[in-house]
Amino acid sequence: MNRSSYKITRPDTEIRGLVDYFWEGEVCLDSTRQTSFEYLAPASTAVDLIFFNKGYFKDSLSEKTIAQNGIIYGQKASFNRYSTTSKQATIFGIKLKSSFVFHMLRVPASEITGHQVDLRTLLGCSGDRLTELILSSHSMEEKADTFTRFLKGQQREVQTKFRALEKLIASVDFLAEPSEISNQLGSFFLSRRQFERDFKTLTGFSVRKFSRLKRFELFFQAIQSNQLTSSFTQAAYQFGYYDQAHLNRDFKEFTGVSPKRYADTFLR
Repeated sequence: MNRSSYKITRPDTEIRGLVDYFWEGEVCLDSTRQTSFEYLAPASTAVDLIFFNKGYFKDSLSEKTIAQNGIIYGQKASFNRYSTTSKQATIFGIKLKSSFVFHMLRVPASEITGHQVDLRTLLGCSGDRLTELILSSHSMEEKADTFTRFLKGQQREVQTKFRALEKLIASVDFLAEPSEISNQLGSFFLSRRQFERDFKTLTGFSVRKFSRLKRFELFFQAIQSNQLTSSFTQAAYQFGYYDQAHLNRDFKEFTGVSPKRYADTFLR
């Protein structure tokens, strides 16, 4: 058995506006000579909903053990590192768009930026029930189906301006020059101040911070999936950075390590 495994499944078309994907990770230290497993969670524009099926993880920075289920980890501009010494640890997660917070929970996404909150606090008894149903499901597919049914039963009408803003954000090329990104977004608003407020309500970030994070995420996805076909210097230009130093600064701010260190430590 491998030391760790990771798989994802895509959501139904109906909920893709709120859910990026479902995922499941398993660590099996009893089949290796390793005594611990470490995971780096970079800065992200997305929201994570996490359930621990087996074992536990520890926050490597705070040393706190993390085992509570049904926790929403808000979008963030910082990174976390988690580790486990459990012989077996299994996690089920749901990668949510930041707009999920506003659409489903009826609170601005900015209220949970950088924070963690459990489903009971957000949804009351229905949050407890959802947690129980997901934990009692036997497979990743069953868990995904359970959440999908819940979400479909909870969806509400959203103001037209926020629907339009979502479509605009989805159409923006975040690898473009900052001025070009500003021009693309500028076609949407009448009042810059109101636009900034609505943007932060939906995404949890200012336009500038969100743009930086999206650029980083696109590069991070490429390096994580081994899709880079050039040196880091060339990749920096391809992903809209001024130079490699610019790339390195952003990457270290959002992960705590350089691109090379990340590749050497976490991708081998």
